Amino acid sequence: MKKLLLLIFIGFAFLSCDDKKSNLTPSGVTEAFVKAFNTADFQNMYNYSSKKSHILIDNLAEQRTEKEFEVIRGRKIAIDSTVISQQTDSTATCICYFRVKELNNKDNWMIARQEWSLAKEGGDWKVLLVRP
Repeated sequence: MKKLLLLIFIGFAFLSCDDKKSNLTPSGVTEAFVKAFNTADFQNMYNYSSKKSHILIDNLAEQRTEKEFEVIRGRKIAIDSTVISQQTDSTATCICYFRVKELNNKDNWMIARQEWSLAKEGGDWKVLLVRP
């Protein structure tokens, strides 16, 4: 019985580590950022973006009313796929294909696509927010 419990514990440990490692890839960081960006999850936007991008995130936070944020935070995001269109040792460009459903809309999912540039910062992949 003790061996079985130990094996189960080790299995859960490996599964949880594997999930965290997937967020460290350009695709994983892009997907996490897309979810945060499209649901106004500013804390995770900070976590997955470069330090220079934080000023732009602060500006985004100031541009909406609390009522608008309630609507945005109520969105559901379903990632379909993420493609790395370009990658070097320190930079990458990812295209994320996903669906968005507004809180008050029961069955209508909108198809969306976002392209993000990433760079390594302190050894971790981070999204670069660049003003057009």
